[in-house]
Amino acid sequence: MTKDYFADAARARVKITKAQQKAIRKMYQDIAEDIEYEIKSISQRSNVSSILRTQYLGELSKQVQQELNDLAVEQNHLIRQNMASVATSVVNANTILLNSINIHVTDAYSYIPSDVVKEIASGKLYEGRWNLSSAIWKNTRKTQRDINTIVAKGVAQQKSTYDIAKDLEKYVNPAKRKAWEWSKVYPGTSKVIDYNAQRLARTMVSHAYQDSFVRTTKDNPFIDSYRWLASGGDRMCELCAERDGKIFEKDELPLDHPNGMCTFVAVISSSYKEIGDRLADWVNGKDDVELDDFAESLGYQKDTFKSKVSVNA
Repeated sequence: MTKDYFADAARARVKITKAQQKAIRKMYQDIAEDIEYEIKSISQRSNVSSILRTQYLGELSKQVQQELNDLAVEQNHLIRQNMASVATSVVNANTILLNSINIHVTDAYSYIPSDVVKEIASGKLYEGRWNLSSAIWKNTRKTQRDINTIVAKGVAQQKSTYDIAKDLEKYVNPAKRKAWEWSKVYPGTSKVIDYNAQRLARTMVSHAYQDSFVRTTKDNPFIDSYRWLASGGDRMCELCAERDGKIFEKDELPLDHPNGMCTFVAVISSSYKEIGDRLADWVNGKDDVELDDFAESLGYQKDTFKSKVSVNA
């Protein structure tokens, strides 16, 4: 068998990742639009007293900080939702694979999307002191510190309220390029506000794809191994290029690196006929420990699982 049954799931992951990228970028752009609205109301306030100026900037900063808190909650929900979606695509692809060899267990892997989200979001997959929520809030706090830096530096440099607000809008809007001197004027602040959020979100979706791929295939006795498929392109790293086309045992597939977009193929060396003959022998009473274990891994008693298999008379 040479067909890649998970190709549609891989395409779904790309589609989900692109939509996610746009959604996260829009979250920041929406905040930038709110700042831009405020800027219109202060265009004539450049010469107000320093006390009123500081007060106004404090209120604007507080507003942006609250919007960033709300954004963090939105990002958490979006990423979890997308992890579940890509895992569901993998489960559906695996169901098609099993149906192609006459095994009909449409409900066997329904638990995987939620389990994958829990394993990744909790940090269990990474075996460390990390979780999705803390990572998102870490990014949010960094952004909030940048906001404070821009306001404080702007005041220290005696910029007008209008100019400081414009710099805030420029910082928050990921579509606006920062001039080369930005890091000199506002040292330590990010030049691309959504970079860390995008990197985190893309990594979570990719790892959800890989985790669900392994979970749905590792106990299948007809799948011999996995083949690594690098994402390709000019920006492909040396590690991915080295792994491209490489065959891994099912219990030795390495986790793709952060920001990775590689995919995997389930290697099945047996022909449809060979698989059908083996299933028929097992259904008709021949001992097959691997198929017994496969049935158990899916939560079925052996005889119940056999009823899910259709074989030629």
